[in-house]
Amino acid sequence: MLVMVAEDSENDVRSLCTYLDTYAKDHNLSFEVQVFSNGKELLEAHPEKAAFILLDIEMPLINGVEAARELRNRGCTMPLAFLTNLDSFALEGYTVGALGYLIKPISFFSFTQMLDRIMTFTERHTPHLVCIKEGNSSTL
Repeated sequence: MLVMVAEDSENDVRSLCTYLDTYAKDHNLSFEVQVFSNGKELLEAHPEKAAFILLDIEMPLINGVEAARELRNRGCTMPLAFLTNLDSFALEGYTVGALGYLIKPISFFSFTQMLDRIMTFTERHTPHLVCIKEGNSSTL
């Protein structure tokens, strides 16, 4: 499962990657994590392929809220969550349909609660195919 992270703090990136790795192991999942240091890099990297995106708000060039708004304008519907030092952007974050908004420093407990919401959303919104076999033919 591809996870994209837009975060300009190396320390926060290390923490997020550790949290994602631990969560994946605890839930029998596999995450491929791609990290970007600003919203511009994220938007140039085919973000529509991501299962979900984690965004810092304060970043150079294009901040997290602007990047999220552009993703929605492009028709991207994957779950988004904000991770930031700023609580003043919380309401603006939800205008782009964010599933979470965590204030740094982020505890593993609050991170897992947010990921649980993201995983539930992803599961509910992922198409499931059923194969029905009748004799020599199969129908999806």
